[in-house]
Amino acid sequence: MSPRPAPAKMTTGPERITANSQHIDRVNHTSISQARIGGWRNAPGDGRTPPDTSGQPRVTVLTVVRNGAGTLEACIRSVMAQTWPNLEHVIVDGGSTDGTIALLERFDGNIGYWVSEPDAGIYDALNKGLRLATGEAYVVLGCDDLLLPTGVETLMRCATGAAVVSGLVLFHSQRQGGRMIRNHSAGTLIRQSAHDELGLYDPSYRIAADTKFLMQARLAGMTREIDDVVGVFTAGGASADYRANVREHARAMRESGAWSAWQSLLWRTPRLALAALRGSR
Repeated sequence: MSPRPAPAKMTTGPERITANSQHIDRVNHTSISQARIGGWRNAPGDGRTPPDTSGQPRVTVLTVVRNGAGTLEACIRSVMAQTWPNLEHVIVDGGSTDGTIALLERFDGNIGYWVSEPDAGIYDALNKGLRLATGEAYVVLGCDDLLLPTGVETLMRCATGAAVVSGLVLFHSQRQGGRMIRNHSAGTLIRQSAHDELGLYDPSYRIAADTKFLMQARLAGMTREIDDVVGVFTAGGASADYRANVREHARAMRESGAWSAWQSLLWRTPRLALAALRGSR
């Protein structure tokens, strides 16, 4: 996911329709001339079929994107292929200038809600998506990541008694090849109730607010790990900046309460020194 421009002045938008997370009342959008909105939730009587709501709680798949036309279609199709019956896809676009909007319009009937407007970065956009979500739980899915067809169903069936469930994802990068990891995008289901207790993502971070939040959830005893593979994560975007990753990870571990200031310093310093010697970003 790529960084986004600073937001324009905000004005009050449509009321939140989520029933299960009451800490935010309204969704704000920029001026109507800047925001573009679509999805079957915005046109329920226009031939669009909402998901099957019989007997299963709704899950939101939440995607944040900016200029992701090259990978977004595969991301959307992986959500369309999910076996979990009560599902919506919410996509928050940061004002793309490539073919992303055309893709959103093309798949409009398969997306629950999408909005395109400037925002203040990845976590500002994720927080906006949480305000728009109507699921009692959600899975973050980057525009260049994929869910396996049974991914959401596997996570939900293992979520009894846990607010956060983390599965395995296949991580792929040109430098490191493929390996299994646990990851926020494509691999973790989070109940809205976790945010009611811990708050939203910290927008002062550019890369690691999810690390801070997930560590807070772990320290609060909210998490469960499973060994099922549920998605595919591709390295890139803001997370490709190694030195920024190191700095923000150390800060997130410190601010979450998992590490002391000294632990954070001892972990960060040699990694930054080695990166400097190698000339790494």
